[in-house]
Amino acid sequence: MNDSLRRVRDLIVSLKLTVVLLALGMVLIFAATLSQVDLGVWGVQQRFFHSFFAVWHVGPLFVPLPGGYVVGGLLLVNLIAAHIYRFKFTWRKSGIFFTHLGVILLLIGELLSGLWQEVYQMKIDQGQTVGYAEHERRYELAVLDTTDPQFDDVVAIPEDFLTHGDPIQYPKLPFRVIPKAYYPNASLSRRTENSAAAPSLATQGIGPQVVATPLPLTYKDSEINIPALFVELAGPEGSLGTWLVSPDLGMPQTLSFGGHTWKLVLRPERVYKDFSMTLLELRHDVYPGTDIP
Repeated sequence: MNDSLRRVRDLIVSLKLTVVLLALGMVLIFAATLSQVDLGVWGVQQRFFHSFFAVWHVGPLFVPLPGGYVVGGLLLVNLIAAHIYRFKFTWRKSGIFFTHLGVILLLIGELLSGLWQEVYQMKIDQGQTVGYAEHERRYELAVLDTTDPQFDDVVAIPEDFLTHGDPIQYPKLPFRVIPKAYYPNASLSRRTENSAAAPSLATQGIGPQVVATPLPLTYKDSEINIPALFVELAGPEGSLGTWLVSPDLGMPQTLSFGGHTWKLVLRPERVYKDFSMTLLELRHDVYPGTDIP
């Protein structure tokens, strides 16, 4: 082994690197804990731990920090390399060995969770049967053909396609779907005669009567982002109009085209299951004189 490779190996397995990485991890946790007031749990996970680099806002200052993937990844490599080159397993040192093994498993588990974990919820009203789960923060545009009274034929367009603004042509749809403007978070209000807001992009449905105001994204656990989308439909002979869709509207937008009845709805991203659940009964029992479940 030449000197350069030996120095790299010595750095990777060194205890000094372990101490530096643990110190950086403490700083990262400290910064994330303070930032949680503004960003919430999900926000700090994405910005500080499920990232390669993070920026800590301290008043007017921006402090760059290595993200959780960098600190955790290097610490994982350091621990594994140290056990290969420096540690020899003996029963007397078995406690240290299994402690380090536990840390390695925690790091690997957090890495896999950060890369692959998805959080969905199945919301069921009493007496309702549901066969799908909904994502907490991602949305989709659902185009439903409701002509058949027995079932709805659904085409779901993921949120990523809506933000690009490129026309979307799906074989099952007799028209193109053209996102005109997508607001990841917005507030809706009724348009009045004296409204100073710019004319609506919508030309059909309830959209012309509503003002959609973009809002900054929120990461707080007590708040949610309510998106709004202006979407145009274009048939072979030209535009069919532009609609405003949002979960805040509380109703789908409807149209008739090609002898079919269609509905447009912006809803949380769904994942359909090969089973369904029915909520038969719900009781909220509390201890007498309290609101404790």
